[in-house]
Amino acid sequence: MSYETHGRRSGEGTDAGETGGKHHLTPLLQALTADPHRAIYYRDLLKPLQQYDRLHHGDLVKTLAQYLRHSGHIGRTADALFVHRNSLRYRLARIRTLLDVDLDDPDVRLALQVAIALAAHESPPVNLSGGHMGTQADKFHDGG
Repeated sequence: MSYETHGRRSGEGTDAGETGGKHHLTPLLQALTADPHRAIYYRDLLKPLQQYDRLHHGDLVKTLAQYLRHSGHIGRTADALFVHRNSLRYRLARIRTLLDVDLDDPDVRLALQVAIALAAHESPPVNLSGGHMGTQADKFHDGG
């Protein structure tokens, strides 16, 4: 199935999931947003982190997005977030506890990546530190 059938030509766009100008998650994200009942599972995955971030002015969603973006590599993730590795380890422990998941499980990581991509796909452009600027998908894939 081509990208043209999904309303996007090859080489267009800069959303989450892109490699070489192609948005590989577009069909999945479109299917999930077209059937909100199916998207509930993925939306609910991030709720504990979103609530924690709101209450504690935290960055756990951003931390998780960067951790997954960097394939679980502590050093690269810490560098991307401009935090010490021990701070990152603390955040990851908090994420594991709040979500009650094993971040080393590939299925869990995939589900969380879909949840983050869906959240970015559905949300208006925001700067994860508070203001409007870019999309969350840009933040997820551009390392910021």
